[in-house]
Amino acid sequence: MERKLGVIVHWSGKGYGFLFNDEVNRRVFFHASQWNRATDPEVGEGATFALAPAPVQGKPDVAVNVTPTGTRVNTRTQPQTAVKTSIGGAE
Repeated sequence: MERKLGVIVHWSGKGYGFLFNDEVNRRVFFHASQWNRATDPEVGEGATFALAPAPVQGKPDVAVNVTPTGTRVNTRTQPQTAVKTSIGGAE
């Protein structure tokens, strides 16, 4: 199976999460049983994975053999806002 590189974008704390990969261009579900480390995944953590058919027919492929890369990515985005300044009441 071809390995892909992704970033964890959600971890439920209840045994499942989602990775994002630019090539697949969607969030990919993974189950905790596929996480190859003793500690829980963290949002922003890089990971490699392979895609496999979902266990439920009609659902998109899922991530299997999810292995952390040891890298972190900042997944928080800050909204860009314009700052208006005025001098003497004029804009």
